[in-house]
Amino acid sequence: MTRTAQYWVILGLIMGIGCTTTRTGVPIYIIAVQHDNISTPGLEYTWQHGDSWRFLSWAVLDDESAAEALALRSGFTADSLPRPGDSVLLPFTPSLEEPLESRLRAARLVREATDSMRAGSTHASLELLSRASREDTTWSVPLYDTAILYIRAGDLSRARSLLREHRSRYRMAMLLAFLCWETGASHDAIDLLEYAMMDEDPPGELLAAAALAYSVSGNSYNACQLWRRVLSDPDVESGLRLMAVRYALVEEMRRMEATDPTGH
Repeated sequence: MTRTAQYWVILGLIMGIGCTTTRTGVPIYIIAVQHDNISTPGLEYTWQHGDSWRFLSWAVLDDESAAEALALRSGFTADSLPRPGDSVLLPFTPSLEEPLESRLRAARLVREATDSMRAGSTHASLELLSRASREDTTWSVPLYDTAILYIRAGDLSRARSLLREHRSRYRMAMLLAFLCWETGASHDAIDLLEYAMMDEDPPGELLAAAALAYSVSGNSYNACQLWRRVLSDPDVESGLRLMAVRYALVEEMRRMEATDPTGH
């Protein structure tokens, strides 16, 4: 498999089968922490039709796996849901009421956009994502999903324009790096990947992409470090872990040859 084909394998994993519901960076809203039985006041929230703990933890905390913790801190279990119209005391400070509402309105629109895309209506999906971006201008998910739809439609020019405009956001930078790589702008791609890796918890796909870029460009030391990180993460997709095994062995052989060219 060529390096371009391998990069598009990684890109395919990131794009998934619908509008993204993966983490997009550092959580914006932090669950209140109790100290010596003293806690910050909760935020009163009216439960809406279609809400779930998983949906709220994805939209609010950027992490679906936090659903159980969010439910417990709100006085529920993960498998028990309030009824629409019920008042729920979420474990956030009351000052977050307005941004919370904006985020959830945007998240519901993203959810609708996902349904529209799966139904084959790209135009409707783009319209909904545009509305979501206006509802919460701080959230990268609607912009990221819009870029994904442009790429799928073959409109790479609009995708690049959108990604360049918002490349200060880590996952936008990562997606733009893939497009740069595809057009042969390897140095630009590596610069963007290195910027994206400044995220506090970079995803495995990003680490694999950067490792592959380093391997191809001859930066064996950095490549080895990143391939090891991919291998050590049990949550990374199995195909990327297999790729990491192969490249880690190749880089180790290169390192040994550089240390002892005679092979002894």
